[in-house]
Amino acid sequence: MGDTSAADQRRVLILSPYGREVAPFSTTVSEFRSTLVHTSSEPVDFYEIPLDLGRFAKPGSEDPLVAFLESRIQERPMDLIVPMGAAGATFAKRHRERLFGDTPILFVAASPRLFSQEFSSTNTTLVT
Repeated sequence: MGDTSAADQRRVLILSPYGREVAPFSTTVSEFRSTLVHTSSEPVDFYEIPLDLGRFAKPGSEDPLVAFLESRIQERPMDLIVPMGAAGATFAKRHRERLFGDTPILFVAASPRLFSQEFSSTNTTLVT
């Protein structure tokens, strides 16, 4: 990213519900990244994590993923969390306190029915 130091970049964590190749989320992620890069006044450093929750739905199966994210976020705190779809939204809601704290969350392509009034007023935005 040129001469821009890591401290000058905005870090955005995208929580994709499946792998990169799964439509329509692959298109949504690509368009989101492109739009943010072109409209941001600051450089953006993207981190994308495929949650793959459909394949790993056993109780406790999220524990290694949560531990991994926790270690990564401690090293480099994020400026924005972007969960995609219902699976991403549910994961982010379930682990917000442990992983994301007060970091702004932009929920993309999730139903408003997933969110309580209290949750949706805590530094979150929903784009359906």
